Parts: sequence; structure tokens; C-alpha cells
Amino acid sequence: MGEYNIPKSLPSDELWLKVINEGVEDRVEVNQRMLIDKMLARYSSDFVVYRELIQNSDDAQATSFTLEITCDPFTATQTYESINSDYLSMNQGQTNDTLEGIGQSIKNHFGVNTIYSNPDKNDQTPTENDFNNCVITEIRAVNNGHVFSEDDWKRVITIAEGNTNVDAIGQFGVGFFSVFSYSERPMIQSGKHCLAFVWQNGKSLTTFRKELPFDEQSSSTSIILSMKNKYILQTKPILETNEIDNKNTKNRKVHVKSKRRTKSKKNTITNEIVPTLDLIQLKAYFTKVLAFTKYINELIIKINGTIVFQANKTRKTLSSTKLSTGAKKINSNNEHNLLRLKSLVQTEETFSIVNNSSITLNHIDVEAEVIIDKGFHKQIQDVLKKSLPSTIHIEFLFPSNNIFEDEQWKTLTNNNLNNQILKGLIPFKIHDGEIIPCGQIFIGLATQQSTGIGMHVFSHLIPTIERENIDLQDPYISIWNEQLLTCIGKIVKFIYDQTILDVVNNTSQQSNQQLNAILSLYAFQPSAPNKDIGRILLDGFFSSDKDVLVPVKRSPSEHHLSLISSTQAFLTTSKHIQSFLPVPLVPFDIGKNDFFKALKKRQWIEEIDHDTILVKAHESILEFDEFIGLLRWLCSNDINNKSYMKQILLKIRYRETRQSSIIKLEKIEFYDTLNLSSLPLPPNVLPSNVVSHISREDLQRRLSLSAISMKNLIEFYLVENQQHLFQNENTSRIILSFISQRWNQFNETESNKIKGILSNLKCIPTNQGMNSPNESYIRSSSLSANLPIITLYIPQISTDKNQKDKQESTDYPVSIEFLKSIGCRTIHVPTSTNNLTIQSNSSSDDSQTLQTFIQDVLQQRKNMSDNDLRALKQNPCIIGTTLESNSETKRKHKPCDLHFPSVANRLQWNQLPIIDWLDINPRSQEYSFLKELGVREVPDLHKLIARIDQEHYHGSKTKVEYKLPNALVFFAENFQQYYSKVWKNANIKIPFLPSSSPDVNQSTEVILTTPEVVFKEPGPLCPSLLPDVLRCFSQYFDIGLLGVKQRPPLAMAFDILMERRNQLLTVESAPTYFSYFNKLEGLNRAFIQRISNRAFIPLPGSNIFVKPSQVFIRSKCSSTGEASPDKDINAIDDTATHGLIDYLDYGRSANSFLLSIGVLSYPSAENLADLLIERQASYFAQMKDYTNDMISAKLYIYTNCLKQLAAVSNVAQHLNVEPLRSRLINKPWCLAYQIIERSDGNRERVFKIAKPTDIYLDDDHQSAIDLRPLCAPDEPELTKLYELFGSKWLSESVKRTLMHKGKFFATERSKKLHDLIHYRLDMLFVNNRGERMDNIDEKGIELLRTKFFVYETEGIQCQLTFQNRTVTLNSIECSSCALEHEKNKVTLYIQKDIPTLDYIDIATELTRFVYKKPLDALVHSISDKLASPLETLKRRGIPVDRLLKIAQQQQQQPIKLALQNEQTKIEKNVQKPSLQHQEQSFQLQEVQQINHKLEQHQQNDQVHRGFFQSLKDFLVPIRYSPSSLPNNSVDNISSIVERDCINHFGRYKSSDEADIEAMIRTSRSYSATEFNQSEHSRNESNNSCEFVPASTMIRYDHYLHGISLYIDRNVTLTETMIDQGKQLAWLLSGLAKDVFNMSVQTMHLFRDIDSARIAFNSNGALFFNLRYFEQVFVDELKPYIHNTSSSIPIVRTIVNFYFMVACHELSHNVDSSHDLNFISRLERVSVRFMDAKDVFLSKFSFQ
Repeated sequence: MGEYNIPKSLPSDELWLKVINEGVEDRVEVNQRMLIDKMLARYSSDFVVYRELIQNSDDAQATSFTLEITCDPFTATQTYESINSDYLSMNQGQTNDTLEGIGQSIKNHFGVNTIYSNPDKNDQTPTENDFNNCVITEIRAVNNGHVFSEDDWKRVITIAEGNTNVDAIGQFGVGFFSVFSYSERPMIQSGKHCLAFVWQNGKSLTTFRKELPFDEQSSSTSIILSMKNKYILQTKPILETNEIDNKNTKNRKVHVKSKRRTKSKKNTITNEIVPTLDLIQLKAYFTKVLAFTKYINELIIKINGTIVFQANKTRKTLSSTKLSTGAKKINSNNEHNLLRLKSLVQTEETFSIVNNSSITLNHIDVEAEVIIDKGFHKQIQDVLKKSLPSTIHIEFLFPSNNIFEDEQWKTLTNNNLNNQILKGLIPFKIHDGEIIPCGQIFIGLATQQSTGIGMHVFSHLIPTIERENIDLQDPYISIWNEQLLTCIGKIVKFIYDQTILDVVNNTSQQSNQQLNAILSLYAFQPSAPNKDIGRILLDGFFSSDKDVLVPVKRSPSEHHLSLISSTQAFLTTSKHIQSFLPVPLVPFDIGKNDFFKALKKRQWIEEIDHDTILVKAHESILEFDEFIGLLRWLCSNDINNKSYMKQILLKIRYRETRQSSIIKLEKIEFYDTLNLSSLPLPPNVLPSNVVSHISREDLQRRLSLSAISMKNLIEFYLVENQQHLFQNENTSRIILSFISQRWNQFNETESNKIKGILSNLKCIPTNQGMNSPNESYIRSSSLSANLPIITLYIPQISTDKNQKDKQESTDYPVSIEFLKSIGCRTIHVPTSTNNLTIQSNSSSDDSQTLQTFIQDVLQQRKNMSDNDLRALKQNPCIIGTTLESNSETKRKHKPCDLHFPSVANRLQWNQLPIIDWLDINPRSQEYSFLKELGVREVPDLHKLIARIDQEHYHGSKTKVEYKLPNALVFFAENFQQYYSKVWKNANIKIPFLPSSSPDVNQSTEVILTTPEVVFKEPGPLCPSLLPDVLRCFSQYFDIGLLGVKQRPPLAMAFDILMERRNQLLTVESAPTYFSYFNKLEGLNRAFIQRISNRAFIPLPGSNIFVKPSQVFIRSKCSSTGEASPDKDINAIDDTATHGLIDYLDYGRSANSFLLSIGVLSYPSAENLADLLIERQASYFAQMKDYTNDMISAKLYIYTNCLKQLAAVSNVAQHLNVEPLRSRLINKPWCLAYQIIERSDGNRERVFKIAKPTDIYLDDDHQSAIDLRPLCAPDEPELTKLYELFGSKWLSESVKRTLMHKGKFFATERSKKLHDLIHYRLDMLFVNNRGERMDNIDEKGIELLRTKFFVYETEGIQCQLTFQNRTVTLNSIECSSCALEHEKNKVTLYIQKDIPTLDYIDIATELTRFVYKKPLDALVHSISDKLASPLETLKRRGIPVDRLLKIAQQQQQQPIKLALQNEQTKIEKNVQKPSLQHQEQSFQLQEVQQINHKLEQHQQNDQVHRGFFQSLKDFLVPIRYSPSSLPNNSVDNISSIVERDCINHFGRYKSSDEADIEAMIRTSRSYSATEFNQSEHSRNESNNSCEFVPASTMIRYDHYLHGISLYIDRNVTLTETMIDQGKQLAWLLSGLAKDVFNMSVQTMHLFRDIDSARIAFNSNGALFFNLRYFEQVFVDELKPYIHNTSSSIPIVRTIVNFYFMVACHELSHNVDSSHDLNFISRLERVSVRFMDAKDVFLSKFSFQ
């Protein structure tokens, strides 16, 4: 911009004055001709000239307007034809001239439609059709309004001045000039004057006015237009017709297509095209003009003096109290301040065509006061050039409510042309029975703008210049128009409210068709051409806080409509819904009206949804017809959701009549076809009277119902809550008959279920009332009349007349088989038993009596019911006896108490009850029948077991003489057939199996045992079965079926042994029992856990039992083998371990068992800890009796145990588990030593067992010698172990105070020492990699750097304070130096007498001051770094140069970059140290370089500075002058880039996209299983020498979100580490895919031990350090890891950090050095992907 010189411009006011004063004047010329022509081009609508003339007449308060057309009658013979007759205007959506179908009506009445047509053919008066195709020569407009005043004459000759009358419609003063479209020389004759217009030179317009003679003067005003162009008068009735596109009626968006009559005709002879004036269209237009004329009420058209058309308007005022309060209601809800409504006046306006029809419409005139503020009014005045009126009128013209019933509508529906013209005044159209609103906006006269509602609207709206549309563009006019339109919408809302109230409340029987017609006027169709008009009106309509009233039916039963708020009403999508749903619904036919679509769109009414229907259907009690309506709705095509239908049918309540009870239906699944009268149905069954109204197909296909089956219905009657039906005799007959007739259709399970239910109910009608089946008897001659006889109709039984009379009805028959199957009786057992008793008393042969009885009963068996048979089984009806028969043993028994005689004979059981029929044939029917009754073929199991015990008791019990009881053999023979099924539940507790005692008892007596305690195989602890018993049972079945096992379970045998532990278990018997246990089954974890704390193992050499964890078994390798030459030593070791770790050996089998239950070869960590705690006292109890060798051996063993415990203490988590950890802390178990002084003056080391907290760890040997505390052994392993459980370091427990004494002074040696420490300070407290060590006091280092002094002193004194006692040491016994810290000063005092410096003492003092917890290794390291030459330290791998450079950088002044100087010099302000002459490798002249390694910045204490601050540290360009570079460091400065100054950074700008694509393209994946890198140094341009440590890493087996992880060989991988790796991998994979759009495989993770690298780039493979993520971010991220979002600061920090690190490493794909090119690259990469990163961050989560 500096190359161009732009002069300073003058202020606009000064410049304007300068031009005016000094410029050349030229006048502006106006081509009035072109101006008027262009204005006329804006007046393009039809009849615009007549509109302006009529409007001017109305403004002049004329009451009549006459249009006089003069034609040349001689031109009528010329032939003209229409052109473009098929033209279809696609751009005009609505026409304001004609009505639908009017053209066709004219065609049907051609030649008879003019109002003055004379039917008398002899009358020579011309008709309008006589002038068809005549050329118009002149048009004259005459009105009877006020004649022109002088102001009017001046204004008419002034273009654009307009009418200053605020009440006049004209706004712009250009409308009158539309007459120039007809005439070149128009004239105005008004009152005394006549004015003529004349064109001068074709450009300028001039007027001439002349006062007329008195006889030519007139009280009217005439506009005379001599036609400049030829116009043809078209009088034949070819009217414009509106056709409505049927394709769009479904969408309710109606587009009116105008099949327009052509506006031009062509002369068939001369081919001249001539415009036409359509008389019929003109008539229709004139009629509509009358709609809102203020004064004109008569319009006349004359042709050549003949009146061909006359339209009149009359008004009738209506009184309405509701309308009088309407203004107040609207004002109360008026949110703006432009208008305040004053009054509403309603009139009826009748429009008539003379000598023809008329039509009456409603008219409302609203007077409103304009109350806009002055500022806004001034803005409108500037536009209109006149003020707004103080009062305006808002007028509406709309049909009356009864227009469809009135006779005038019937008249208008005929095809008379004039009727159709009048019909065009109505602001709606009818198409296919549908009413479509088409009201128009009137600004004076009608415009092309529709309102979208069924009302014509007139008001003081400000139009555009052509007056065809409303101005919504001007910023001030649009506010007026919009507010006025909003107010109009509010008034429309008020009119709607009054109209709907009148219709609904004042009409006795309003029809839906009438309501629909009225509501159609408010259907709010899109307005055209400006859709915003209708939108604003709609907004005004809905701006009220009060709801819109809508007609509804409150319930289906109501016949009249009610009005309620629309928000409380609902629309329905189906005519069926209104037939059942008891909610206020808009009738379906009415609800389809577009008015409700507008309400719905504005959320003023809701469409009833299925959820609401569902709730109402469940809550309501429906009438019968409503229920049918609901089902029909479900069956209609309106519902296709089967799931929803099921929900509806879950719960229904209805009543058949209003007086009947409520019927509840639930989960309807079936419908009834069985039609059982007088019986209720299940709640899930649709009754038959309902089913009759719905087709079977709908029931099954639509409602998914199925006919209820007979079985389901019977099952319903049998449920408990319906069993009351069986208590009623009438309903019980119906149900029993229903079941009986279908009895054969039930399977066995179903019939048994029915039997079980009916048998417990009193459901059988008898002559004694309702009885259960077991108490009811089927009629028979053998039964007593006193018994309860069944009274049901049984067709199989022939009854006599008396019995038949007892039957109530034969309508519900039941079968005898059914009655018997449910348990009805056919015999009476007590009666039969009595007969048997009588016969037995009169007979001497009882058995014969029993045989006769059984045979008689057997004959009746076929007719018996189950209950008959059950009665025989349960009653004492069988005579029994025993083998020892006598009169006393014979008596009646129940059949189940008796046995067949053969059983007693087989068992030789004389007392066993048997039937008194000793020779009964086992193959006879009687035998089978007795068996069916319950007579036993074998004794009861418990009696048989008792019989075994009885026989065993009476027989010999020795093994040699023992004989198996007969009952036992019988049991074995018959077990499978008779006893196997009952055995499991018999719960036999009586011993019955002959067995031997355990082997250890050596007993010969046979005992009886139960199966649970006896076993097949002999053993030392449990009894075993006799061999004879095993052989006996093996002939018939495996005795294991009784529960006898081969061997006892291990747990059982162990419990038996523990019960008698003290009697049975010894060191000698233990091998036997343990070997036996080794054979048994049942060894599992639960058993091992149960016995682990039980003492049962005999300890050799003692009388105690120990737990498995307290003894050990030597391993095979240590317990076997050849004799050792050191056998005696091993023997001593075994003896030494006794009492602490005990070993035992019970043989291979017994040892195997012990090992299997947890006995170890050597104690585990926790076991060893327990042993040391519990046994240390007893182990060392009798030390006086031991030899020195034994004492040494015990100490050796105990120390080794401690070492073993120390070896596992870091990995054995069980040591840290309570209560073991507390015991290890609070119990004595640690071996310690203490130096004591004997009485003879000698010192002796003695050992003690103590608690860890009583023992001190020796890290200060001199203090240990001087203070003699109880110290741990000199074993590193024990030091760590004791410290773990509470031992303290001696140095931490002893307060050591070093101080100088005497005078102190500075010497050459003290100065050199000061310089040495100060110079090497930054190397002292770091590791070999240069990394700062942990636990360092940074303030201390800073004091050593700034406030450190060294002096020599006369002496050093040391005081030791320990356990409340103080010991003072002399200079020989203490350190050679002392470090004293006073406030901000640190002083090192050196004892002057020492010949050489003791660097160990110096390092010790420095370490004590800087390190919070010093270690000996650190002391020696610091001592070595002070005493050794730098070259030696370099060879040891210490980065000397780098560490010393950091020190120099901190001392030098900041480097300034001067871009505009040709040379930049670095002022060296570094003072050379005094030791330079002693160490040649010490280079102070080394040039400062910038450490680019961001990782080191982060690892050190500068993490808080942030990533960008770290970048700044190494991205600053540096300039060097040749003179500032030392010779030995030139190789380290290899910068060849950006050496010169940079004048313009833009010159170095390069293509970003190419570089970025190169970066992405050169990134790669690293797929090797290992990552190996040798140690090396890398020299880079403009960068320090970066030290890259050696790496040996192995790839982890699994990928983490597609990213590989490399692990240092010395790192132990943990689950926590893997989880954290997954978190970082998730972030890196997202950055790769969603931000950088590169492969995830280019990203890698690595985990090392202690390197300073955050990330690195290995030939395009990007590596990120997982350890850095763990140590820096994880702790802060952890609370949010399960609920992370980008709004959490730590999440944003992590994402931004790794985004920048990734950009850094990606930049290395192109620029490997950290030079200015790299800096620029990094900036462009960061900016390039910043937006993608922000999008990624907004969606990122660690979940």
C-alpha cells in the first residue's frame, strides 16, 4: 500500500459548496411522456383506468357513476377472430373478476342475458349485442360528486403531488394519468370549467382550461377520453372461467387456473390485431367495485346512450349488543399502540342488478383511532407526503350464516348470467361441494391480493404505487401495514367467535354441512400473490390469549353440539372414533375443514392420539353402541398396529343399557360362539350379542380373536372364583350337562383335573339338596330311598312315573358314565357290610362268607364308581385272621391291613394279619379284586425291617454261627418289585444290615447297621457288611441301591477319626489312617479349607497335634539319596530346625495325603511369618543348655528364615493383609544385635528377638558405635524387611549437630573449594542422564547457588541426641567439616588441621542439606563428582558439557534478536572461574544453544509453564557472530539456515497443502516386534546436541485400539498400565482418523523407565511415551474417567497437548531440525488442523 499516493479528501459539505460555487450549471430536463408511459407500465392490471376514475369519483363523494361508451355501429360488420384462444395463464393464481362456472352458464343462456333485452322483436331499441365487435371511439366517465375546486384543478395538472385529503384513498398523485393509456388528449369537464391535455413536441404535457358558457355548465364531473387506439367492444358472453386444479385439492392448496378470454382480436381481412374491451367482465368488475365504495351506491354502463347495465347497493343497519362490546375486548388484548378501536357497526348490504336478482351480505365497519407517536408518524409523512388520518375504518364483507338456506342462494344457483355476476361478490368458491375461501384486499377498490379467508377486507392499508399489492418493503410503511393487518386478524377472530356462538347456540338443529360452510370462511388458505398477508392475518387471529371456541360433541350419546375451548377439544381421524370415545371431539366431517388445520398447526387443538384413546377407553364405561363403535374402529383400516389393538382390548367396561350392571372385559382373546344362556363368560371373551355386530372375518383377521373353545370355557367355570355357579341348582345343571355332552373330548389329564375339582364341590342336585359327588347316589332299586338320590336327567335310566315327576326338567341331560367318572356312588358300603356281618353270624364257615361277599361285590364292579371302590378300600369290610387262627383273631379289617396267607407262610410269621380265605387261588379274579382293594402281597417295609431286627435279636450273634434272618432274605428277594419305589422316602432309622465292626476293634460279634454307616470294603474306621449279606443281595440287585457305598467319604472318615483322636491317633497309628485317607474320595478345596485350621497331625518327639501349615515334608530330592559325608552336620541342622520348622515322614502313601491337603516342603511367606511370631520364644527358650555350635546353628537357621521372608516381602501381598500385618508390626519376631559392655570392660555383641519398631537400621555406623542401639543384622535384605514393618533409620532417629568452634577465616583452599562446588553444582544432584533426582529441596540448591560460603575453622564439634540422651564427640571422632544454615546463608566450615580435603565428609554435609532422605550411594556419587576430573566424568557417561552449559545459560544475559541489523552480537558477560587453569576441559566459552527437547522441560520442574511456553524456549532464533564462536565448539554449531536478517517473512512462505500432504504421506507404521536403538548424540541445525538414550523395547501382544505398545525390557507390565494405555491409544487413534485423516497404524506407544522423551519420530513412525501420560495426567483425569466430556478442563488440556505434540512430530517428517523452517512448518500444521481438532474435541470422551 505504500507505493500509492492517495490525496486527502475534503469533507462532503465543503466539497458540495466548492462544486456549487465553481461548477457549471445545467438544468435537469424531464421527459414527461416517457415518465407517464413508464408509470402506466406499473398499472398493468385489468380495468385500471375505470378503477382510478371510480375511486376519484368516490373521493368526490359521488353517489352515482356512469360509464358512457360510444361505438361506431358501422364497424360491427367487420370480421374479427380471437387470437391465442388456447392461452392459459399459468402465473395468475387467482382472478378477482369472475366466479367458477360462470362462463359455462353464459354459454347456456347466450343472447338473453342483458338487463334491457326486449323480448318484443318489433322493438327497434338496440341491445348490447348489437354493438358486438364495434370499434370504441370514446369513453366518458360521469359522476355526481363535488365539482372541481381550484385546488383540484391545480393538483390534477401536477404529477405525483397526490391528494392531500387524509381520508382520500389516493396516495401518490399518479393514478389519474392512467387515462393516457386510452387517450392522447383527455378532457375534464366539471362545474364551470373544462380542462384539456395537449402534448408538446411529444415530450411535454400542457393543459388548457376554459370556463364554459352557463348553458354548458354542469353540476357533475365528466372525464372524456377520445380513444387513441382502436378498441373493439366484446359483448358476446365469453367470460373468463376459473378452473380449480383437482390434483391439488387433496393437499388443500388450491390453485385457480384462469382460462382467460383473449384480450385481442385479429381482423380476418387486414390481419390487424386490435385490443378488446369485454363488456361482461366489465359488468362483473363494476359489481365488485360496489363492495366498499364509501359514497357510490349506483354504477351504470351505457353504450351509445343506451343503459345496458345498472348495479345498486343498499344498506340496512343491524343492532347487536355483542358487537358494541367487541371493541373493548379487542383493545384489552391489543399489544401495540398504533390503533385503539372505538366502535363496531354491523349492516346488511344488498347488491342488486336492476330488473334482476340481488344478494345480501354482512358488512361490519370498525372505527379505530390512530394513536401512533409523532416520530413514527413523521417518517410515514416523509414517504406519503401527507399525514395519516386520525380515524380509520376497517370494513369486512362476508356471507351471512343462513346464506345456504336463504332463497337468494336458490336464485343464485341457477344459470342466469347476472346471478352469476352477483355470486362473484361472495368471498368463496365451491368446488365439488367444498368451500374454498377467496376474499380480497380492497384499497378503495379491489386489488389482486387475496386475504386467504372468506372475507373481503377494506382498510387504510398503504399500497404499492400500482395499488395492486400492499407495501411490506418500506421500513416504516411495512410497520403500519403489518400492525393494521394484525388488528384486522384480531377482529376476524372476534367475528368468528360471535358467528360460531350464534350458529351453535341459536339454532335448534344445526347441520354439520352448515357449520362446515361457516368454518370454511376461516380456513386460512395461503394468500396470493403475497403470502405474508395471509400469514400476518393469521398471526393476528391467534394473537389473543383466549382460546378459540370450536363445536364439539362432548360424548357420543349427545345429539347437539357444544362450544368449548379448542385446547380442550380434540380432532379425530376417523368417523368411528366419535361413535365411542367420551371426550369432546370435533365431528369428523367438520374436523376435515382447513380451519382446524390452522388450529392444529398453531397447536391450539390436538388431534386425538392413540395413547389418549387407549387411556379413555380403559377409564370410561361405554354404552353398548359405543362399545360396538370401538370395535368397528379397530376393525377399520385406520388401525394396523396389532400390538395397539391388544392394548385396547386389555380392559373394557361397558353396560348393555344404562340401568344394567357393568360388564368388565380384560385381555380379550376370544369371542363366544357357544351361547350358553344364564352363564357368565370369562373376562377375555367377547359376548355373543356383541359378536353378532362384527363379521367373523374382522374378529379373526383384524382383532386377532379366536372362537373360545369348549375346554377353555369349562376351565373358566372350574376356577375357584366361579365355583359358586355349581352351588346354584339351575346353573349347575347347565354346566354339568355341557361337560357331560363333551366328556369324550377330554384327554386323561384334563378329565382327571375336572374330576378333582368336581369331587370337592357340592355340585350334584339330589332329592336332599346339593351334595358332593361322593355323597350323591345314582338312582337304583337296590338303594334306600333315604339316601341322597341324584335328580339330574339321566337318559340311560328308565324311571317310573313317580321318579320322573321328581325330575325338574329334561332339558340338560347327563350320562351315567359321566356321573360315575366324577365320583357319584352306585352302592352304599355300610349296607353291604351289615349284610356281610349278618351272614357271618348265621354261618359257621366264615371263609365261605368272605368268599361269597367278594363274589357278590365282584359282580357289581363294572357299575361301581371310583368313590365306590374307594369306600370299599377305606372301610373295615374284610374278615381277617392269623396263622394261629382262633375266634379272637377273626375280625373285620380294612383291606390294606391284611395280607394274603402265602406271605405269612413264606416268612413263618404267625402273628401277621391275613385274610380269612386260606386257600384262595392267586390266579383267580377274587384274588385280583382283593389285591385291587388293598390286600397286601408283602408286609409293610417298616414292619419287615422290624421283623429283621426281631429275628436277629433271637438268633446267635457270632460270625461263625450267624444265620441271616428270613425277613432279610425276603427283603432282598422282593426289593426290586415291591420296595424300591418307597425306599428313598421311607427314612429307615432302624439298623437291619448284619455287619462287622472296624478292623481296629478285632471283634467277632455281628452287629446291625444302617446303610449310611456301613460299607462294602473293610476299613480301620467304619463297619463293613458280612460276606453272606453281600452274596445274598448280589443275587437280586446291587446293595448300593440301598445307599451302601464301597468306602466312606473322606470327610466322614476324618470326622470319625477326630471324634476319637486322642484314643486312636498316635505317631505309630498315623501312617495307617493317613494312608487309608489317601484311598478315599472327597478331597476337594472345601475339605482342605475345613481341616486347614484343625490340629490332627501327631508331631514326632512330642505329645501334641499340629495343623497342616505347621509341619513340613522334605521334598524327594532332599529326603532321599546316598549318605552324605556331612551327615553329622545335617543331623545338627535337623536338630536346629526342630521347634521352628518341623519335618516329618509317615511313609509314601500317608505323606501323599498330607501333601494333598496342604502340607508343604517349605513354609510359604505367611506361614513362615506365623511360625516366627508363634515359635520364636520357645525356639530360643533353653539357650543355656545348648552348645555354641547349636546356638550358632539356630541363629543361622533363624537368620535364613528372615532372609527368605525378606525375599518375598515385596511380592507377597498376604503379608500386608490383616491381621497378619498388625501382628508383624506389634509382635516380637525380628532378630537384632546390640553391643553391651561387660563388667570387665570388654564389649560383646548379643542377639535379641524384638518388635520391628524397637530396632534401628544402621545407616550411621559411628552413631551406632557411640550410642549402642538395638540394630538389625548387617544384611541388606533384612534392612528392607524391618523397614517395611516399622523399623527406623538410625540417622533419622539421631539428631546430629555439627558446628564449628573457634575462629574461622577464608583461605586459598576454601576459595577453590567454593568455586569447585559452585561450578559443578548442576552436575552434583542429577543422575548419569542429567535428570534431577527425587526428594530434592530446590530451595536448598538455590541457596547453594546464590548464598554459599566456605571457610576454614579451628575445630568441628559434634553432638548426638538419641532417646533423650546426648553424647558429645571430639574433633577426631566426628566429621572434618560442618555445614551451617542461618536464614538465607549457607556456610561450609572445614577443619584447618586436615592436610587434604575429605570429599566424603563434604558430600555428606551437602547431601544432608539438599536431600530430604540421603543415602550412602548419593554421598559417594557427589564425592566422586567433586574429586574427579571432568574428562574422567565424561568417560563415565555423565553429560558434563550439557550440564555445565545450562549453568552458563543461567548466568548469561538474555539474547536479543535484532532483525534490522546486519550483524548481531552476543555480549558475553560470564566471569571465568578460578579453576580454569586446573581443568582444561572446562569450557566457559561454549556458545549458548537452545535445548529443543520439550520432554526435558516437562520432566523437570517447569511443567507448569505449559506446552507453548516450552516451545517458545527452543523456537527463538539465535544469531552468532564469528568472533563469538570458540574454536572447539564450531562443529556443534552447524547452522546454515537463516543466518542473515529477514526483511519480510512472507518471502519464505510456501504451499501449506503440499507440505502437509507430504507430512501425512511420509508417516508410516512400525511393525517390528522389538525397538532397538543404540546410544548416540545428534547434532542439528540451530539446535543443541540432543542426547538420545539407548532403548530396547518389545512389542506387546495385543493392539490398543489399533495402536501397538512397545515396552522396555525392564518394565513390569500391569493391568493398570494396560488400562491407561488404552485411554491414551483411544485419544491418539481419534486424532489420527478424525483430525489428521491418516492411518491409525502410524501412531505407536512406548513405555520406558526414566527417559526424558515425551515423543519422538522414527523415520515417519510417531512414538508417544505412555509413562508421561501416567505421571502427568492420569491422577487428575481419574475422577472423570467414567463421565468425561469436552467441558472438563483436564480433558481439553490432554487433547490440546497431544494435538500439539502430534503436530510437532508430524513436522519432523519434512524438517528434521529445529530451525526457523521447522517453526514455520509447525505453525502452519497447527493452524491447518485446528478446526478439525476443535470439532473432534467437542465430541470427544474417554469412555
